[in-house]
Amino acid sequence: MIKRMLFLTLIFGVLILNYGCDATDGSFEDSVPSLYSLTTNVIPEESGTVHPSQGSYADEVGVQIEARPSEGYLFDRWEGGLTGDSNPEMLVFRSDISVTAYFIPKEYTLTIEIVGNGTVREAKVDPPDDNSTATTIQLTAEADDGWHFDRWEGDLSGSENPTTITVDVEKSITAIFEQDAAEQYSLSLKTEGQGSVKKSPDQQSYTDGARVTLNATPADGWSFKQWKGDLSGSTNPVTITVDQDKSVTAVFEEIPAEEFSLSVQTEGQGSVTKSPDQDTYTDGTQVTLTANPASGWSFKQWQGDLSGSTNPASITIDQNKSVTAVFEELPAEEFTLSVQTEGQGSVTKSPDQDSY
Repeated sequence: MIKRMLFLTLIFGVLILNYGCDATDGSFEDSVPSLYSLTTNVIPEESGTVHPSQGSYADEVGVQIEARPSEGYLFDRWEGGLTGDSNPEMLVFRSDISVTAYFIPKEYTLTIEIVGNGTVREAKVDPPDDNSTATTIQLTAEADDGWHFDRWEGDLSGSENPTTITVDVEKSITAIFEQDAAEQYSLSLKTEGQGSVKKSPDQQSYTDGARVTLNATPADGWSFKQWKGDLSGSTNPVTITVDQDKSVTAVFEEIPAEEFSLSVQTEGQGSVTKSPDQDTYTDGTQVTLTANPASGWSFKQWQGDLSGSTNPASITIDQNKSVTAVFEELPAEEFTLSVQTEGQGSVTKSPDQDSY
């Protein structure tokens, strides 16, 4: 009660500030909006309650009012500023309102059980036959938030709501409420570049609020760059909350191929040609080397990162490499010089060798 009065005092103060007057706007009384009071009564006492039971409301404000019977009673009718037997009912304030809720004792035995979360309101209705001694009760099942009414069981069946039951003997019914199914959402995955994405858990759909871990795996020669769509950044793996249909793209980028050099030297006289002839080569490139000996020389062998005497020869560039082509001089061809004489005399050779 004290909290309610403090709250109303605060509201009243705010309204005064909003509607404050000055010399040109009229009197202070004219600028303050009207507040109307609500008072309620229950007959008989302790047969039930009314919600809200009291309060102050501005002009034209609508308020829902509800009569709640105590155990063993039924709501019967409204009197005063509200009439009829609709419950709950709306009040619109244009003046002070006083309402009285009338309750009547139950004159029948009807046991109501609840399965799930909800309530059942009972209201007595006039029987179709005035001479009937049975009591006809209207039952209204009202589910709590996140639940829905499903069916009646016991001495009442079906799912009609509201419905009526005739109580001519002791009866028992059960109102079955079921929890609303959580909304389902999809999570679609796409890729740009070469790679794949895995979801954990991997499902076709997810309940509202589900958390899903995404793990991007690049293909060989590629790297994960970033997320696009309903997810951003480059954290991998990453977790996403599925609270609506979502779409995520994993972006992969190709890793630039590493470049290596191939240096070629010679020993002896000759040259080497490279095919292709480049300053550097991407990882895995095949290069053909051809050794070309100078005149009077021959190719002997490869040394360094290439061996053997195959010519031309191929080498795979997977790191910086160095190759030497070894040439050797061809031996000079040997000839003989024979000297004869005719007549008497001799011949001397300089140099005097068996062969030249």
